[in-house]
Amino acid sequence: MLIDRVLADLDVPDPEGRAGNAIRGSRLGRCARQSAYLLFPGAFPPAPLPARAKLVFKFGDLVHEFIRAELRRVTPGEWGAEEERFHFRVELTVKQAKACEAHIRARRLVGTVEKGLNAKPDARRGLVLNLAEPALYVPLHVDGIADAGAYGLASVEIKSMATGSFLRALKGHVEYSYRVQMAAALEATHLDTQMLIACRKETSHLLEVVYSRKVDTVTIRFTKQSRLIKVKILEGRDGHTVGGDSGATQGWDLLHAAGGTDPGDHGALGGRPIRHRDCERADWEAAEVCHAFEPRLLEDARCQTKRILLATPLNLPAREYGPSFACPTCEATGRQERRKGTGEPLKRGPRPCGDCEATGTLTEAPLPWQCRYCAFVGHCWPTATLSFDEGERPVYTVTREEVEGIAVQGVTP
Repeated sequence: MLIDRVLADLDVPDPEGRAGNAIRGSRLGRCARQSAYLLFPGAFPPAPLPARAKLVFKFGDLVHEFIRAELRRVTPGEWGAEEERFHFRVELTVKQAKACEAHIRARRLVGTVEKGLNAKPDARRGLVLNLAEPALYVPLHVDGIADAGAYGLASVEIKSMATGSFLRALKGHVEYSYRVQMAAALEATHLDTQMLIACRKETSHLLEVVYSRKVDTVTIRFTKQSRLIKVKILEGRDGHTVGGDSGATQGWDLLHAAGGTDPGDHGALGGRPIRHRDCERADWEAAEVCHAFEPRLLEDARCQTKRILLATPLNLPAREYGPSFACPTCEATGRQERRKGTGEPLKRGPRPCGDCEATGTLTEAPLPWQCRYCAFVGHCWPTATLSFDEGERPVYTVTREEVEGIAVQGVTP
């Protein structure tokens, strides 16, 4: 078959497929341990990128270029500065600066070392370490800068998303790493607004996330054929539900409170994703989520960068994601009160949970989705067992006994 020949060619390992600088704009907010592995490919070789993953990335590139071409065509006077480079400043201690310089001299990081106070980076330069300050300037690219009307000029990032990520973003739970990158882009560009334009791969629904210093209330607007058809006003900056047109939904905690399940999340062992009726309706074409800027994420990005700089093969940053053995069926109580999947109360009342044998704790659990597609999952979790869920997505399962004692330093979502 022709496609077999294409896939066989794509399956040929590409040394550059999972390479690149461990510290760069697109890695801000990602797991620091994963980035540190990139510094030492000899000690921690990444798993080769499979053919289907390469096709997924290629499809994403095509969608990305299509949307950017449409913006270029439809808004010629309001769109520009494509692929412009900016720099995010990370102040360093002397110890961190020396570690960074050693990485650059050893070519583990590709960058420039400067010694003068006036040696500032410009748009032509990548990673720059200034020893006089000392500070590290992390390069980041924007897909473009647009006139966002009332929000002023906005830097823009374009991404294609699978259903799970798209539905989480539509509910307001924009992925942590994306939000860190958007916060860094605001800081680097000195603008007030960053926009994330997302396209859902399966249905071509479009979502625009407006991440701005000018936003105080989280709102979602649904449109069809450029007409507003629904508005949800959900939470203010203080986290209180403030009501809104078409009825506010009390359960939509859009400011990323920890815990709970979101549309698109999978069950304990990679079961079917949880659906949300409002998100799944097909009577809309595009949506806009307005989200307040989070200053704390700037410090998160800087602290993560410093942890990577101090990494050695024998002293890596702590794992940021790991399995949870708390039984989701009974919410770790040992007694099941609600039906799996729907969350409705059991008709015959609570009963001992069968999934955890009424202990509230599972003997095995899957790694979170952040680990599923990581090139270094075999190094972080060498005892993990690989299987595939109903959607043919990888699921790595570990037992509590095997991983007991492994430290996980979580991030605040």
